Amino acid sequence: MPRIVSLVAAAAVLSPLLTGLAIAHDDWLSPGTYRPTVGKPVPVRLLVGDKFVSEIERPLQKPRTVKFRSFDGRGKSLDLLAAGRDGQKPLAALTFGVVDGKLPAP
Repeated sequence: MPRIVSLVAAAAVLSPLLTGLAIAHDDWLSPGTYRPTVGKPVPVRLLVGDKFVSEIERPLQKPRTVKFRSFDGRGKSLDLLAAGRDGQKPLAALTFGVVDGKLPAP
């Protein structure tokens, strides 16, 4: 019985310390520029890190991706998953054009 109490006490003391090791990371899409030039491809990277400090860049993982689409200003979509190659980095490269004389749209 004293051994069980010791194990429970040890678990109670160590659990707060061990939970710090299981902190989740953030995933975000990062364009090469926020001011695209018409006709020039903009790389889009999938970055993983903590507090927006990038630790690694992930490639396109087709088997693990359900949908990956881009929408233009008119609502027309492009299937980036079908257009991409498994394992590619950057995740995508979008080329922007002018829509009805307005701001660039993919």
